[in-house]
Amino acid sequence: MRFHISITTDRDTATVTMDARPMAWRVLDEGASWCVLKTFEPHVGKAVHEEACGTGTT
Repeated sequence: MRFHISITTDRDTATVTMDARPMAWRVLDEGASWCVLKTFEPHVGKAVHEEACGTGTT
């Protein structure tokens, strides 16, 4: 599975784009990609929110 996160910021907004795709043809279907995205979505949202509010650990 290939998982990619892109974050674009512009003044007071942040746009997060996530993409999950199988590494090989027909190894995983679209349902598996959707599950990966739904699993990571709350974690990515929390990390972006914490960073924007100045509570990030980096």
